[in-house]
Amino acid sequence: MTFPSFAISPLDRPRLRAMAPVLAAALLAACGGSDSPPAATAPQMRLSITATEDVAGTYGSVGAYEKLTGTLRGEVDPADPRNAVIQDLQLAPVNARGMVEYSADFVMLKPKDMARASGVLRYDAPNRGNILTQPNPAATPGDAVYFERGYVMLYSAWQGDVPKSTPARLTVTVPVARNQDGSTITGPYRTELVPTAAMPAMALPGGVFNGTMIPYEPASLDNTQPGYSLTRRRNETDAREPVPAGQWKFATCDAAANPFPGTPSPASVCLQGGFDPQYLYELVYVAKDPKVMGVGLAALRDTVSFFRSAAADADGRANPVAGRIQSTLGQGTSQSGNAMKTFLHLGFNQSLRGGKVFDGMFAHVAARQTNINTRFAVPGGGGGLRTDHTAFGQTAPRGLDKDYSDEVSGRQGGVMKRCAATDTCPKFFLGLSGTEFWQLQGSPVLTDANGLRDLAQPANARIYYYASTQHGGTGGTESISYAPTRNVYPAGTVVHFTGFVAQIAMLMPVD
Repeated sequence: MTFPSFAISPLDRPRLRAMAPVLAAALLAACGGSDSPPAATAPQMRLSITATEDVAGTYGSVGAYEKLTGTLRGEVDPADPRNAVIQDLQLAPVNARGMVEYSADFVMLKPKDMARASGVLRYDAPNRGNILTQPNPAATPGDAVYFERGYVMLYSAWQGDVPKSTPARLTVTVPVARNQDGSTITGPYRTELVPTAAMPAMALPGGVFNGTMIPYEPASLDNTQPGYSLTRRRNETDAREPVPAGQWKFATCDAAANPFPGTPSPASVCLQGGFDPQYLYELVYVAKDPKVMGVGLAALRDTVSFFRSAAADADGRANPVAGRIQSTLGQGTSQSGNAMKTFLHLGFNQSLRGGKVFDGMFAHVAARQTNINTRFAVPGGGGGLRTDHTAFGQTAPRGLDKDYSDEVSGRQGGVMKRCAATDTCPKFFLGLSGTEFWQLQGSPVLTDANGLRDLAQPANARIYYYASTQHGGTGGTESISYAPTRNVYPAGTVVHFTGFVAQIAMLMPVD
């Protein structure tokens, strides 16, 4: 049986919630008073496979592989305590069943004959919507090991501000929060604009690595209103110098054909005289329509759980790997590795059935967490040596142990506090390059907040340091470069480390 999807406004939600206990009691009585929620009230998942393609080659005893591309449309129950951690979930619109809806793209690589699959599903989190780790044995013969071992490889979207700029980019649609009366939510938004060269305008949402993400629009393009400011400073700790409102506008512009004040735009800032790369700029404005970004983590949880455990979706469409998955591994690289740590920290490794989502997890070159569960969250950000230090992804707990104590902030409990309470912690690998220590604040995972003593690490965790390596790249002498005109240190490393990272991934426990 299928149910039509009708959006219910926030005005109707108090009445709906008031009726919930009566409806629940009636349903329980009809079902004989079961302790589990009736199937009709459980969140539903609907699977749509839009393309099936053969993967070139055959792989040992496993044989041929195929690539599935599609979408999962799911629901998040705002009344479920396991979802209570999601910022603004109670302000998201719900359908006729009282559920918050999302839609997530996915790609799966699987044996054509699932009887030959090993039982291992490996999920790799996209980085800003991009698949970084899809095996390509034709280009990298070593990638064949995943297919020869019969792995199911899964990639699905979790980041709600990624635009569908290319067909290959994986996106998830999450709701926009509204006030209880249905009106638009507005609030303060702060970001850093960090030019790497002289430029007349900079795109929103701002912050390092966020240039292509969907921004939060200002409530007004009038930057003379209270709550709007642009400042600049040469060094992070310098006093901020205000830029007069008359010298900057929400607009696109260029130095020649469309000079300041440019063309009004909610997605760009135009500065008279242009942005100077010798300065760090800070923009504050009143934004509107915050996305409920945390729904993306629930989508990740429920997507992996569906492929791991479900026989079919709500309409009876078969799970293409049903009954063949025994163990699940989760992996993320850089920003998406930070997201996997946040997924774990917020308790999402507990499935709606109560068990583990991932048995093993590998966060590669992931020193921080990601800013996904705050109002006006921007998950794509990545702080540098002197930038973005106040972003929520930077200030979240770095220590892994459930009993971690941050003497500076007063925070108690580390990344594994919630999963320890529900006995759903995975075997956890964390890999750090030299860049994480020199630039991306990697040391707090190893020392206390004052840097005076080593931290106790949980028994289920292993931390690997790729000595003398950098955040990305293949390594080797051919990777080394230096441009004297740029204010950066030489890039590259003589160390070949990508093979080592792949070996770590293959060592992840699957039970």
